[in-house]
Amino acid sequence: MKSFYAHTIKITNFARTDFDSIEKILKSGYVLSRNKIKELGEKKVSDISQNIVFNGVDYVSLCDLRKKHDSYSSYNLFTKRGLSLLFDHKIHVIKPIYICHEKNLIYNMQTLAYSVNRYSDLTDEVQVRDGISLDYLRGLCVPLSLLEEFHMRGYCEYYLNYLQELLEKYNRIVPIYDIDNNKLRKIKKIT
Repeated sequence: MKSFYAHTIKITNFARTDFDSIEKILKSGYVLSRNKIKELGEKKVSDISQNIVFNGVDYVSLCDLRKKHDSYSSYNLFTKRGLSLLFDHKIHVIKPIYICHEKNLIYNMQTLAYSVNRYSDLTDEVQVRDGISLDYLRGLCVPLSLLEEFHMRGYCEYYLNYLQELLEKYNRIVPIYDIDNNKLRKIKKIT
């Protein structure tokens, strides 16, 4: 698990919108910042994009899977509960200045989000300006236990097969991993 950065897409009960989000990314060939998405005239991917957070509108947030993940971390808040794209460590990332999450209310989020200096209240977050090419994509990961919480076991196979089909459709042949138990486990292609 330590050899990747993870960019997580919020899972909406493993609904069709998850597939739409990942397909838009696979089709474009990039994970883009909010401003880059807006420049392309794309609609927002989810309501979460309305919130101003530490990555602002010009940066993409990633979880550094090499870091320790305390209870308040990007791994625990997002990655282990979402659909993540896994990227090679060869991409150029910016390590934000850490601000304790218990004290971040005293900071003006609007100012910090648009600052040239990068900030985060998550110790395992890194950021990339503008976007990330899918040339560095090394896999997808999904928490299978969460998928099983939302749906019957049979849907899990459908979900994984559909993700596999999307990867093949856009010529992004990478493994799909299960991220349960703080480990990445390759999922065999279901036939």
